[in-house]
Amino acid sequence: MRFNLVLLGFIVLFASCETGSNTVTPEKPKTKKEILSSDRWRITVYTSVYTDSGETKTVNHFHDSGLCWKDNYLLFHPNGLLSLDEGPTRCNIDDPQIVELGTWELVNNDAQIRFEGDSTVTADVLTLTDSLFSIRYYEVVKGHLSVSNKSYMHLK
Repeated sequence: MRFNLVLLGFIVLFASCETGSNTVTPEKPKTKKEILSSDRWRITVYTSVYTDSGETKTVNHFHDSGLCWKDNYLLFHPNGLLSLDEGPTRCNIDDPQIVELGTWELVNNDAQIRFEGDSTVTADVLTLTDSLFSIRYYEVVKGHLSVSNKSYMHLK
């Protein structure tokens, strides 16, 4: 009788352990659009390289900018709108805190991003992770081809 009670106890113990689900469902990886639209992005690098009269010149826009510009951040809204938040320090107190810049869209299998606002710019996506977003785009400025690189840090 005692043996039957011990055996019954083990059966109940093991049966109760197996009734719950031990299966852990892996988290679905975020899409590139979900990564971009998950929070704020602050610029950390902005350089341009162009050739003028046979001489290659590099401009470090980020380094040359004021502190009030460096604390700004971009908001990539899930609905495709793009906003700029002036951050804690506005360059001009009369400027709005948030400025609508236009729209954004990942294109070409997320290899490029298209910005539309006052003009349309399509940039190559160099890096897009949970912490870093880097792009490169080409434009003609004052008759010269300019290659610009921008990197953004994800603010969480």
